Amino acid sequence: MSCPKCNSDDWKSASLVYSEGLTHVSVRATGIASGEPGGGIGTFVASGLNQTHASRLAAPPQRSSLSFFFGILTALSLFLCFAMSWLWLIAVLFCALGMFVYFETESGHDEAHESAMAAWRELRRCERCGTFYKPTE
Repeated sequence: MSCPKCNSDDWKSASLVYSEGLTHVSVRATGIASGEPGGGIGTFVASGLNQTHASRLAAPPQRSSLSFFFGILTALSLFLCFAMSWLWLIAVLFCALGMFVYFETESGHDEAHESAMAAWRELRRCERCGTFYKPTE
């Protein structure tokens, strides 16, 4: 199917646009300096990731970080359970609640994320005008 905006048949998948726009950078430099008060030798090491604007627009859907919060809540409750003996019942209740909410939200987020990933895999980008579209629309 052609682009709904300009009717061009020239397209790339969003996953290809995303991966083509990522560049891993690694730099290492060494220098020597001398001067009136003294000299020195230095080394510089850096690494990072460069990403184009088109790649950012074509990025896959991110997983929700809500389950991480409930994992931390559960771990904190376990710590309180062992650290303060007089709060053990409250800590155990919070721990059980945290684990329940964690597993409930995690299973729902997995299904939602898989659905969003399936939609992302179908997404295309027009090479003429830059519009993102689904071929079924």
